[in-house]
Amino acid sequence: RRRGDPSTRPGMQDGPSSAGASYACEATYDGSHSTHVANADGIYSVVALPGGRVVTAGGYELKVWDRTEGCVATLSGHEMDANCLAALPGNRLASGSEDGTVKVWALDSCLCVQTLLDHWGGKRVFSVAALPEGRIIVGTDDGLEVWDVSDDTYEPDSSDDVSDDESAFRLRPFDPRLLYTLPDPRPPYPGGDQVNCVAVLPRGRVAAGGDENLLVWDLAERRVLHTLMENVFVNCVAVLPNGCFVSGAGIQPNENWDEDEENHYATHLKVWHPDDGRRLQSLDGHLGGVQSVAPLPDGRLVSAASFPDNHLRVWDLADGRCLQILRGHANCVSCATALPNGRIVSADQYATSTLKVWAERDREIETQVAREVARQRAVDDVVPEIAKFI
Repeated sequence: RRRGDPSTRPGMQDGPSSAGASYACEATYDGSHSTHVANADGIYSVVALPGGRVVTAGGYELKVWDRTEGCVATLSGHEMDANCLAALPGNRLASGSEDGTVKVWALDSCLCVQTLLDHWGGKRVFSVAALPEGRIIVGTDDGLEVWDVSDDTYEPDSSDDVSDDESAFRLRPFDPRLLYTLPDPRPPYPGGDQVNCVAVLPRGRVAAGGDENLLVWDLAERRVLHTLMENVFVNCVAVLPNGCFVSGAGIQPNENWDEDEENHYATHLKVWHPDDGRRLQSLDGHLGGVQSVAPLPDGRLVSAASFPDNHLRVWDLADGRCLQILRGHANCVSCATALPNGRIVSADQYATSTLKVWAERDREIETQVAREVARQRAVDDVVPEIAKFI
């Protein structure tokens, strides 16, 4: 779905964290195990829940995962690919799909309690985030929408229902839960004003990345405060604990671009100040487009990339160093999130999708284990008879 480009800057220091701990893959869930079946059409989004479980979106459904039990629930209802997720207060979840709907789920019952579909219809949903006061902000292929989802008992008029193909193009009755929209103020890039990602910033602001820009919006004034990047596809954005935010990008379109030519792509992972739009850091090293970013509880950052990387990187934001590269995914790593205990959950995008859990390991113990494994292999090679009794 998204592409990135082989570009990097020399001098990047890759290696294990100097803090004395590094990540290792703790568990993998994939389609080859009957009780651990990942989303059949690939995983596009993953979100952490307060209790330590995670939810993935892919294909037409969502799956709830437990680290020890694997997949514990499947939420069905979308009619096209589910692209995005957001955890909501009250043990609820919002999911957005290319079928044009946002669904709100009660995770206690695993039931859909609200379905949002604007009166224009035909818009695809690519991003969603929780706002205060029971609201959410939704990124579509035509800008941003702010909805009130505080009332799970709301029932739309029956005339909202669409039962045939022709009626899908009719103007639907206005839904009072749709509070307002924020279209991109500039002429759209061919194909629409697609908003791939959105993050809620302090002081009533949001950062939204789209097909060719990264914007900071003031929601109270409903205007753009900063245009931070242009002519680049922004795939992901996340707010940091200090209120700054980080963005990841991939494709850089131009009037002559060809998706088969590598030199038309650019990879960006940048840290921004929300007040004045200053670029604070550029984190270079990924060869593929940056698909997902997530802050870790200790202040570090994890990012995920597409082909040719297909891996994750852990960053020290204090000095911009890459501390560790997490390898193991065979395909584009489409999403990653951090759990409160410091674990990382990542997923890849294609039909053979895998969901991986990464946990920190003490480097000294890892070194001792590695030495013991090497010693054991040497013994096995030299004295097979003795090795049987070790």
